[in-house]
Amino acid sequence: MPDWPILAGGIDMHRLTITLLASLLLLAACGASAQPLKLYWADEFAGRIYKSNPDGSDLETLITGDLLNSAEAVLGAGKIYWSDAERGVIQRANFDGSNLETVVITPEPGALGLDVGNNKLYWVDNSLGEIRRANLDGTLPEPVQSLTSAATSLTVAEIGQFIFWSEYDSSLFQGVIYSRTIGTGIPQQIAVLQGTP
Repeated sequence: MPDWPILAGGIDMHRLTITLLASLLLLAACGASAQPLKLYWADEFAGRIYKSNPDGSDLETLITGDLLNSAEAVLGAGKIYWSDAERGVIQRANFDGSNLETVVITPEPGALGLDVGNNKLYWVDNSLGEIRRANLDGTLPEPVQSLTSAATSLTVAEIGQFIFWSEYDSSLFQGVIYSRTIGTGIPQQIAVLQGTP
């Protein structure tokens, strides 16, 4: 049995579920390539990015550092990308952790999405109130979509050329899921999720 990192105390189970779901998507994405099947995940509490085999064997720490608020990690174009809201950067490295580089400096990067076919990196910046994008190397950053509330997730669907994101309005206890085409599409509400105070 591998020596898994253990998270303790004050864990937001909803966030943990979303993070685990994202990890499973990363597993599927990596498995679709010619690379051996690997699981990658970011642990913001420990400040590390890990990889292992799907059964948990060969656990390896790829990146170590100040990754507070860095639960977002995505794979694409031979790289793993992650956001670090504390330092205001989006970074990337090779799948083995080598060639670490900062590709974007922005006030509060959060959720990430990749459109590898069009050489684009998308991210949420709640400080700016925008979804933004740049080339995969971070050049030519530009705003894509204004936000009405704090965005909590972002997905890019290359097939069909859509972006999807969710926003949460804490004053209304309400979450909304949106979609729009990558080009100049108008945002469409997909679902409204009502919570209780």
